[in-house]
Amino acid sequence: MRTSVKLQAACALALALALPAAACGICIEDRVAAVYDQPTVDRAVVRHQAIAFFALNGSVEATPATRRAVIAALERGGIRGTVHVSLESATASVAFDPKRASVASIASTGDRVLAAQSLTLEPLRVTGTDGKLREP
Repeated sequence: MRTSVKLQAACALALALALPAAACGICIEDRVAAVYDQPTVDRAVVRHQAIAFFALNGSVEATPATRRAVIAALERGGIRGTVHVSLESATASVAFDPKRASVASIASTGDRVLAAQSLTLEPLRVTGTDGKLREP
């Protein structure tokens, strides 16, 4: 009887801990997929560049003005014309030259630009110059 109560308590605790995870929204892989563009990755590999994937944190309004602000912010540290944005999944990506910039420097610059929109950038994943996804 005592084991049964302990087992029930353990199951209840596991369920309680799992519920916030189930309700956390879009997982990292889904967010990355929303802005992943194979031709951009292929060009980056040929040019020895990397691609950084960011979560947009804050109250993301799905407006053209927000999209333009995110593009402008990421192009400051990344390569012009390579930004992909999904406001619906609050995610963006940009190619960059790892010899000239880092994921942290792109995020820092982007945060300053996006402060007016009360948005920040959180690195999710990065490709190496080989095009393979990694943790930032």
